[in-house]
Amino acid sequence: MKFKFELGQKVKSKNNGFSGTITSRSEDLFETQPRYWVLPQVDKEGKHVEGRWCSEGELVLTKK
Repeated sequence: MKFKFELGQKVKSKNNGFSGTITSRSEDLFETQPRYWVLPQVDKEGKHVEGRWCSEGELVLTKK
């Protein structure tokens, strides 16, 4: 399976607007698309927001 996105790229979810930096990627035996761990920046109050796994098809590149 080939990955569309590279580690360190900035992405955004087309589904819910969640955005951040790809810090990990995974392929699974029973998944049809690779998944990426997206870690956002801190929120407006300076608190860390938890990252989440996103499917490749829902992500778009925001910056190189």
